[in-house]
Amino acid sequence: GGKALHHAFARRRRRSLTTPFEHFSPRARQVVVDAQDEARELCHDHVGTEHLLLALTRERTTVAARALEFAGIDYAQVRAEVERNLCAVVEQALRDGTL
Repeated sequence: GGKALHHAFARRRRRSLTTPFEHFSPRARQVVVDAQDEARELCHDHVGTEHLLLALTRERTTVAARALEFAGIDYAQVRAEVERNLCAVVEQALRDGTL
């Protein structure tokens, strides 16, 4: 009856207070924090896949960094490519008048 309903609402309330990152491993949470740092350094107000890639390659012990390193690509190259692509997007937006 009433007690079961109370417990159901209590469980639902606890679930709604969870954060999207609480199920991440500590290492994954650190990558998200590092991605936020990358976004800030690039003066972005959001975290996108480019920031996650930068965060993954900045820490050389990640699988992503090791795979890219095996392919001859390092953090500095990834960072330069991200910046180059972002500049191209901004330049196009300025030409189109959408920025």
